[in-house]
Amino acid sequence: MGLVIYTPLNLTNPDNFIDSKASKNIYDPYKKYIMRLLAYVKTPLRLKVYQADGSEIIVNEDMYTWEHLCVFETQMIPPPNFKSSYKMENYMEWL
Repeated sequence: MGLVIYTPLNLTNPDNFIDSKASKNIYDPYKKYIMRLLAYVKTPLRLKVYQADGSEIIVNEDMYTWEHLCVFETQMIPPPNFKSSYKMENYMEWL
């Protein structure tokens, strides 16, 4: 598992921190955490995959290898004990 942090370009501009009221809320739109996980699965069970409209993706019997690469993505919510505005808590412990 890895952790990737993106810094928006407007946070790299020092002029955005001149106004003290605006600088207190400048990070609010970016307090989102998305975790992506790539998992290799080899199982005797057949996994079924469905498209967004609910239709199943059919795999031919002769092409089925019983090996799968799965990508899971979720938006994470920070726990309530992370209340410090300086974020001194350890995010790796949370993950």
